[in-house]
This record gives sequence, C-alpha cells and structure tokens, in this order.
Amino acid sequence: MIPPFTLPSNPDRLVHMREATVADCIDFADANENHEEHVTTLFLNRVQMPETYLDSKHWTAADRRLGLVWYMIHTVSEHTILLPYTCSHCSEEHTWAFDVRDILAEYRSIEGKAERFIEWNGETIKVVPLSGSAIEELEFMHLAKNNKDGSIDKRQEAKTRLNRFLFSIDLTSDTETEMVKRWKNKEQKILAMKSHEFVALAQLVDEKLDEMEHGLNMIEVDGRLHLVTPPHECPNMKGQVTRLRVTFRNNDYIPGI
Repeated sequence: MIPPFTLPSNPDRLVHMREATVADCIDFADANENHEEHVTTLFLNRVQMPETYLDSKHWTAADRRLGLVWYMIHTVSEHTILLPYTCSHCSEEHTWAFDVRDILAEYRSIEGKAERFIEWNGETIKVVPLSGSAIEELEFMHLAKNNKDGSIDKRQEAKTRLNRFLFSIDLTSDTETEMVKRWKNKEQKILAMKSHEFVALAQLVDEKLDEMEHGLNMIEVDGRLHLVTPPHECPNMKGQVTRLRVTFRNNDYIPGI
C-alpha cells in the first residue's frame, strides 16, 4: 500500500495513490523524455485514487515533485543512490550512499495560502506558485527555443522567461472571466512597462514566491532541477559537511517494465 500524503501547497488536501499496473507501465513505455511535465500529469492522474482525485495540472510544481518521489519511495525496494563526488574539504574523491528517503527530512509545507498580494502603481497583483499546467506550457516553450542547427532562438528564450513570470501573477482588477482574455490583458500591461519598472516588479514577485517555497529541497540549475541532499560529513575531516545535488528527471520516477 502507498500511504496517503498531503499536498505541500495545501496541507488540508490528502492524496491517495495506487501502484501502477503492468498495463499502466506499457502505456507509458513510449513516453517522450522531452515532455516530462506532460507525462507527469498523465501519470499522477492515472495512479490517483478516485476518492481524493485532483487533476495534477492544478497541483503546484513542488506538489508534483513530491508526488513522484513519494510514489517511488513506496513502490521500490532499493532506495540507495551511489553519489561519487570530489570533496571540497579534503579534495579527495568520495562515494556517498545516499538514501532517497532522507530527502523527506527537509520537506516543508507552505506557510499560509498558496497566494500572496502586492501593490504596484495602484494595482493589486496576486502572486501564485507555478501550477502543473503552467510548467507543461513552459516545457513546450522551452523546447521551441531550440533551432534545427542547434542554436538558441534568443527571442523565444526571452518570451519563455516572460511567460514564466506571467504564469505567476494575476491582475485582481481584471473583471474578464475568460482565461485567454485575462492572459492577453496582463501580457499587454507587462509588455507596455518600462524595463526598469519590470525589473522592480519582478523582484517583488520573486520575493513573494520565495515566501511560498514548499515541498522538497530542490534547486534549478541551467533549467534542470536537482534534489539537494541533507548534509553529510566528510569521512576524512570530522565536522566538515557537504550537500550534493541529485539531478531530478521526472521520467526516472515513473515506473517501467
């Protein structure tokens, strides 16, 4: 049995999952590794039990990471990853046997609701963590910036960064009910800003997002997510501790046969 867990973004929301069947694994066997977020949505929705079902597009990105790790921890027998690294304290090569379950030691629920508000030039702006649907869209945008010759479309890359920002805010003054129109309204408002105004607003938004950090201890480096391990001691120098990064690929946590 997979024990239930609560969403880090909403500790009142309990999620029950079942273990994937062979038929499920076959359905995911040809999943496109470049479409991790889309596959994550399909997988988390497939293994949820109906009594607590909530489309994982509406989970936050951090909720989804926990869901995958939680599933893996409770459905495999081997939890140890051997991590080779060069020690920054003694400069020697070490290999640390990291138990993935230990990553839960630094898990944290969100403080307050998954929303914050800021005042900006007479406008009240709601700030929210990225949702599953948002990171799915951003994944497709990220792929679109790669040209056929291997170069990067810088304009597309800048638009992706802008869209990441737009997914994190909502203009509370906008009375439009259609999502497409609301998106267009806030996009036009942001595009009309002077660059220094945007930088100042983006800093405020980032501060609010930092306030809402939740889930597992993770960082993003060059667009790739990494789990941050708990500290462990250098075997040669007592009291000197190290944290390592473990590359997080969604597909690694989705079972196969």
